[in-house]
Amino acid sequence: MSYQLSVISYQLSVISYKFLVRKIMKKSLLISMLLMIILLVVSCNDTTPTMPVITTNNDSTGIWPMRVGYTWGYNISYYNSKDSIYKQDNDTWTIILDTMMESDKAYLVESAQNKKNGISPHPFFIKPDGVYGYPLDTFNIQLWYKYPAKQNEKYLFGNDTIQVISINSSINVKAGKFNCIKYSSKRHYLNNSYDLDEDYFSPGLGKVFSRSTSYNNDTLVSKVEMELINYHLK
Repeated sequence: MSYQLSVISYQLSVISYKFLVRKIMKKSLLISMLLMIILLVVSCNDTTPTMPVITTNNDSTGIWPMRVGYTWGYNISYYNSKDSIYKQDNDTWTIILDTMMESDKAYLVESAQNKKNGISPHPFFIKPDGVYGYPLDTFNIQLWYKYPAKQNEKYLFGNDTIQVISINSSINVKAGKFNCIKYSSKRHYLNNSYDLDEDYFSPGLGKVFSRSTSYNNDTLVSKVEMELINYHLK
């Protein structure tokens, strides 16, 4: 339901945006032409060396490869406040569709568990600087998993601050051993409670492991771990 509402809001915002664009297009065109002339003059006189632009196929490479038909299988472990497993389950993530949402290409990732519970597939967007998605507190897509990434760098995803903890974390899961980039974020609530999320991504493969831990006054309340058990990238 929340995703459907976000789509409706998104479409309404697009209508307003297009109306404003039509009003300023004439002035913008003139300004753009003047700026292009200035930039051409400056570039002709500038002898400063620049880095080459490297382009990649964002559909099948990067921190999380995206292509219709790709699947990832996960084992999910649920922990109680005593840090003991009380439940385990399996889930499969499948890219079921790619589509254009305005100027951005979206990949719909469907969770088998969510599908059983009537939850819609989640859209992700691949851009040159990483994976984008929708934060819980906004209808605008934002950078979620930055790639390439530098250790200790921080950036906002909605109201959450994401930090790159490591760019070379070795981790063993049922699917094998992988070198990963580790991302971490903390979400605060009332009464000194918070969630600590940790995600491990292997470039060219995707999410290998994740852990979401809930605390109250720094005391463990619950924890959920998800580890990769198989994958199919064709």
